[in-house]
Amino acid sequence: MTTDYSSERPRIECALQDDGRLYAGVRAIVFHSAQQAGLEEHTKEELAGATLEICRGAFAIARNSGRGDSAIKLIVGGASDQIEITINTRGTSPGIPSATR
Repeated sequence: MTTDYSSERPRIECALQDDGRLYAGVRAIVFHSAQQAGLEEHTKEELAGATLEICRGAFAIARNSGRGDSAIKLIVGGASDQIEITINTRGTSPGIPSATR
């Protein structure tokens, strides 16, 4: 049995610390993946901005949870005509939800 991977784009995974200097990287990763999916310009910008806001919210939740580590994991991938973005905090608990958009 062979699997056709031609419709899949590379998946980008990164662990991020709560450092404002990394925010531009979040936007660039999402924008690039959205561009590869063929999304319109305004949609790429909106998706990148929304993802950044969710990351900021995840950092705030992690900081306020009392844990010493506020790192999050960002995963961006999908097929050729779609994009999937997952944001997880370490040790996700009922008080720290995982968001998939």
